[in-house]
Amino acid sequence: MFFLLVSLSLLWSSLSLIWLRDAWKSHDGRRAQLCGANFVLKEGERLHLAGDNGCGKSSLLKILAGVDRLDKGELIIKKGLRIWLVAQEALEDVEGSITVRETLLNGEGTAFVAAREYETALGLLKEDGESPNILRRYERALEAAEREDAWALEARLNTAVQKLGISHLMHRPVSALSGGEKKRTALAAAIAADADVLLLDEPTNHLDIWATRWLEQYLLREATNTAVIFISHDRRFAVQVAQGVLELDNGYLYRHEKQDNINDDLVEIYLRNKAKRLLDDETASQTARVKLKRELAWLRQGAKARQTKAKHRIQNVQILKNEAQSNQRFQVKDLSPTNSKENKNTQKKQTKTALLEIDDLYAHDCFEQFCFELGRGDRHAIIGSNGSGKSSLAAAIAAAALKTGQLVAGGIFLTKKRVKTDGHIRFAKNVRVAYYAQDISQLREMFDMTPLDVAIDIISQRDHFKPEDITTEAIKLLERYAFEEHIIRTARLSDLSGGELRRLQLASILDKPCDLLIADEPSNDLDLATLQSLERFLLNDFNGALLLVSHDRALVDATCNSLLVLPGDGFVSQFSGSIDDYIQLMDSADDEYLDNHQICGSTQDSTEDMHKARRRRHNAPRDIAKLEQQIEERELELAKLDDDLQRRGADLDALQDLYDQRTQLQSHIDVLYAQWEELEQLLATVPE
Repeated sequence: MFFLLVSLSLLWSSLSLIWLRDAWKSHDGRRAQLCGANFVLKEGERLHLAGDNGCGKSSLLKILAGVDRLDKGELIIKKGLRIWLVAQEALEDVEGSITVRETLLNGEGTAFVAAREYETALGLLKEDGESPNILRRYERALEAAEREDAWALEARLNTAVQKLGISHLMHRPVSALSGGEKKRTALAAAIAADADVLLLDEPTNHLDIWATRWLEQYLLREATNTAVIFISHDRRFAVQVAQGVLELDNGYLYRHEKQDNINDDLVEIYLRNKAKRLLDDETASQTARVKLKRELAWLRQGAKARQTKAKHRIQNVQILKNEAQSNQRFQVKDLSPTNSKENKNTQKKQTKTALLEIDDLYAHDCFEQFCFELGRGDRHAIIGSNGSGKSSLAAAIAAAALKTGQLVAGGIFLTKKRVKTDGHIRFAKNVRVAYYAQDISQLREMFDMTPLDVAIDIISQRDHFKPEDITTEAIKLLERYAFEEHIIRTARLSDLSGGELRRLQLASILDKPCDLLIADEPSNDLDLATLQSLERFLLNDFNGALLLVSHDRALVDATCNSLLVLPGDGFVSQFSGSIDDYIQLMDSADDEYLDNHQICGSTQDSTEDMHKARRRRHNAPRDIAKLEQQIEERELELAKLDDDLQRRGADLDALQDLYDQRTQLQSHIDVLYAQWEELEQLLATVPE
């Protein structure tokens, strides 16, 4: 029995990769990120690191990666363990002319060394193929590449580069990339590294739906021996990938595992367990407050009345104060603006006419001849591949509202480098537009301001406010968005986490009533609790129209009933249904293409053919509408010709000419009907 226990202990120890024991960390000495936290990571585990914004999730990943240090406690890492961190703001410190390709090959290990040397030797050989020294160097590099299996590294790299949409950036300097391009480059480098542990901070930020699905499948099917800890606001991604939830709350770590007898997904289990714990904490806090009230009453009785154990009871008062306060929780509350009732009443009185009309909108490399009409209360999600123009479309509509004086919130987030557009964007009279931008660099640049300064500015823009109450109202606003007292007054914006900055942005946008909300990736950086509050606001409290750019499939399916799809070919098509319905449609198009075509030639050619088939299917509703209009017009012409034939009587020459026109027109109509039937059949093959 003793030997069995020893064997099991050794086996468990061999599977464990990282140990965190009694860990303590505080960046500013006031707010603790870790308070005696304990944690063990085992081989092959996939854990979703969850917690409120600003609680220290990103800090924990940096500590595990060795980028940051603990104030106290132990971090034990298995010898030889390869850990790879993809930070939330990835590759921001890369300067100079280092290219994407060089960054991707900058990993550790013999395979990376061999790949780098082979690429260098190959470049020298192309410059001077006659030199004996260069030939010998190339031969040695080739042997090393084969010996260290550098080709497997290249294969992983090429797949990641293609799936993450950065193949066109390989020779571009990293310093010249956008934030999203840097994030995708960092992800590709992490996948190529084939590390033992992947630490991913918001990996789905800046990924389109297809790249997110590919990353899910990679982590589930190919990285089976890799331990993964990831932070993500994407609930669908978390549910698909994670085996457990690691919650960071008030400096402590809690694990949540899926149970066989419960059908709820992991995120639901985590949120339910957290709610129960908070309820228990609140009960304990209330008990402490009752005791505190009794002890304070005793203290006020005076020295004679207190008598024995005075010192112990005085100390007990301080302990109870700490217990009564320590369990106060800061959660995002109702996001409805204080004048939301006024907003609802205004919207109910308005007619159902078109709120927004777009005619022949064009932006280079984004979209062309885009026509669209948005009714009051309509809710559309804008989805598409990276670089297809989703954010450009949202910004163009917001810029048009700014130009007409109808943008009531978010103008500060309209960057100066906007995509130039041609065409017409028109809003109905008195329509109020709010814009939630993906880029919040303007907030980060206000590094000297405090959250209270920003909130006072928000309150001052309300239609009705009392100057003497402005500070009180600003504090109430920030408390609704889960800002703690010491952060409200003293923290600088430069000290806030990404999630805290996003909550401040939400406060600035949602405080103003509007008829149209344009939201560009609003779920980025938000914790699950804030996401739930945002979702409830959009579903229950916001009655206006919504244009939502988002890769968060759960948020899109909950709040929108129609999709505007930008596949990257310049066209925008509308799809009625959920993202899952659309993905099924696209997948079935791919399967149908593979079933009915023999793939010949290069992989790139066959992939392009498949994309053409996919594009044809998602453009089908738009093409059907055009065909139906053409058929109607041609049939009217046909009816007119039939009338002319009846009136011509015995004029044989005129009758022959009209008959020829009719035959030609009927043939054209038959072709249009054939195209219409083909497209209808294409849509009818949507899987159930």
